[in-house]
Amino acid sequence: MLFRSGLSPEALQCRVLKFILQPIVENSLIHGFKDGAVKNPKIRINAELTDSDLSILISDNGKGMDAEQIHSWVQTPKDRESGHRFSGIGLFHTHERIRLHYGSPYGLFVCSSREHGTIVRIRIPRGSKNGKK
Repeated sequence: MLFRSGLSPEALQCRVLKFILQPIVENSLIHGFKDGAVKNPKIRINAELTDSDLSILISDNGKGMDAEQIHSWVQTPKDRESGHRFSGIGLFHTHERIRLHYGSPYGLFVCSSREHGTIVRIRIPRGSKNGKK
């Protein structure tokens, strides 16, 4: 497993809510690299700064997801039919925590394709201090 991060000193000064990276990295490990399907698993964390926002990008070269799978994690937990222990509930709750804390323009945004991996973008306001706007 190769893990890399590319974070500028400016990005490292930004404060974020606690435990917003953990569920995303965990999903990469549990779902993206399931059953050893990827020979050289890689997870990368980068940050991009604009005048107003911080975007944290978590990318992997795992199995990826189709549109239906991406849609399923945005459903509320009660709407899920999966009885699986790891059913993306961490992504849903992380997205909701960010939106409740910072507002609706912020949250998780997912781009993925089968056999090519997944990129999750966390978007929060740049000016936040101690996890607050």
